[in-house]
This record gives sequence, structure tokens and C-alpha cells, in this order.
Amino acid sequence: MVVRDAEWLNWKHCDPRGGDFTVKQAEDSEGNIQGYIVLTITRTTLDYPTGCVVDMMTLPDRYDVADLLLQEATHFFDGQDVNIAISLIVQDTPYMKIHQRHGFLNGRKKPKMFYYPLTDTDEFKKLRNTPPRRIHFSHGDVDSLPIKLPQYI
Repeated sequence: MVVRDAEWLNWKHCDPRGGDFTVKQAEDSEGNIQGYIVLTITRTTLDYPTGCVVDMMTLPDRYDVADLLLQEATHFFDGQDVNIAISLIVQDTPYMKIHQRHGFLNGRKKPKMFYYPLTDTDEFKKLRNTPPRRIHFSHGDVDSLPIKLPQYI
């Protein structure tokens, strides 16, 4: 997973050249960010707009924040007459249960993931042994083409 800092997230989801995204963030009463969600709607078929939860992340164990963000997402999609909404979730995590409460079903569709280590091949071994609740993928991380990144020596 890439580092999700303010500079990267603003470049990825707030620059209009990157696409049409709706970004919502949850803050506590003191203004501290507790989580965010990034939404988009694909209108390639005019009569069948498709919503997508591009990315969602909260502070650790803030499942209440995830619940509120998904509630906002479903209201947003309903207001745009979206016929179907998709999200990428790691199986058997609390996020999956929260999505199910908001009407998301397990589509049993497995995305293609490609991994090219740039430096340390042991990083993949760490990922393989990491509990699912500690792994985060988003639609913004998935590319359907296996692109070989340059190796820097």
C-alpha cells in the first residue's frame, strides 16, 4: 500500500485531471480527522450509473466512523440514482460486516493483483502472514494491467 498522506491523497482524488471524485471526511468534535471515503460514479451507460467506493480508511478500530462514512456513501449514491455500488473489501474483516449492514453483497469477484517488489522481497512474505484486518486495498490501488515499475539500484 502506498503512503496515504495529505499530499498524495489530494493529488490522487482532488485534482480534477484525475477524475470526478467526491471526498468526504469524518472529524471528531475537536476537528481531528477520524477517516475518509472517496466515491465516484461511472456513467458509461446513461441509464445505469454505477457507484464505486474508491477508497475508505479510518483510524484503527474506528468501525463507528466506517459505518457513518458508508451511510453517507449510500445516501450520496441514492441521491444520484445509482443502480449498483461496488467496493473492494478484504474478506472476513469488520469492514465487510459494516458493508453488509449497508446493503453491499459479496460479489465473489476476485480482483487481479500484481506485485513487483522494488527492493525487499521479504515484504511480500510479511504481507502473506499479516491478519486480514491489517490489510487495506482500494479500487485506487488496483490496476488491470501488470505494469513493470522501474528498478532503482
